[in-house]
Amino acid sequence: MVLLLLPLGWFFFSANQANTEQVNWLGPWILLCISTALFLFITPVFSFLEGCGKVKEVALYRVYQSLSNYIFIGFSLALGLRLYALGVGVAISFLSGLIWLNLKSNRIFLKDIWVSKISDYKINWQQEILPFQWKIAISWLSGYLIFQLFNPVLFTFQSAAVAGQMGISLAAFNGVSLVAMAWVNTKIPVFSVLIAKKEFEELDRIFFKAAIQSLVVVAFASFTLVAVIYFLQSLDISISTRFLPIKLLAILGFINILNQITFCQAIYLRAHKKEPFLLNSVVGSILTGISTYVAGRYFGVETVVVMYFLLNLVVGLPWNSYTFLHKRKAWHSY
Repeated sequence: MVLLLLPLGWFFFSANQANTEQVNWLGPWILLCISTALFLFITPVFSFLEGCGKVKEVALYRVYQSLSNYIFIGFSLALGLRLYALGVGVAISFLSGLIWLNLKSNRIFLKDIWVSKISDYKINWQQEILPFQWKIAISWLSGYLIFQLFNPVLFTFQSAAVAGQMGISLAAFNGVSLVAMAWVNTKIPVFSVLIAKKEFEELDRIFFKAAIQSLVVVAFASFTLVAVIYFLQSLDISISTRFLPIKLLAILGFINILNQITFCQAIYLRAHKKEPFLLNSVVGSILTGISTYVAGRYFGVETVVVMYFLLNLVVGLPWNSYTFLHKRKAWHSY
């Protein structure tokens, strides 16, 4: 990963020399690539632990990890580390993950599994996992491209400062969303058991309660974040200039709530071991990519944010909600 990203980043930033000549990007880019590769190396272990039933424990760790990540990013910005702040945040995520995995309870649990005798039962990967896995992979990649496309486009056609503001603003709201998703993520094993037993009424009761709690948390936290940044900007606190203007930040707050609805719907449907959001994700990624490129090149960050909001409000949420209601009814009718 490092061998791939380092030269790609060097080529990209060098090709946009007009936007980078006043920016020290090489050191921060090296730090970000290395820390991201290290964090990616331990990420599958967390997924493995979730598969072993430790969803609640992993979700709780991710909440603390997200909070510590953004606290360190904030301190880094306050200390004037600028572009290094993001790499520092990812490095802290890696170190905190390494420490958590080496806690006595986790270490013993993983060791016991490692030395356990493998039974004769074998999973048919091609029939039982691959049909679901490749769809999830494409959906995840589509979503990842949506969130990661803004910065390069704004960096290329606007300025490094605008791209940085967009990146920090999105990162803050992503952290809020991650914390709020804990209310639903921790219920995934329960959802799976209830689906297997066809206890759909109980499934709906638990899911909608958790989803509403998650939406309340993300709404409260999103607008608290906007209010705090507004207060800091009114006092001309320097760190507040790292974020987008308050009107655009408020729009991102609304988008965060809309996305949270889709995230909850996706967890519910995917607990059925199916992926009905594949087409939605791919089309959404393409539309967002086109609108971001056109708006970023010919207009500005304001148009980029507004178009992103309209796509979520007019296309994304209605389509995803229709898919959720249609599949939920169809799958529970047998």
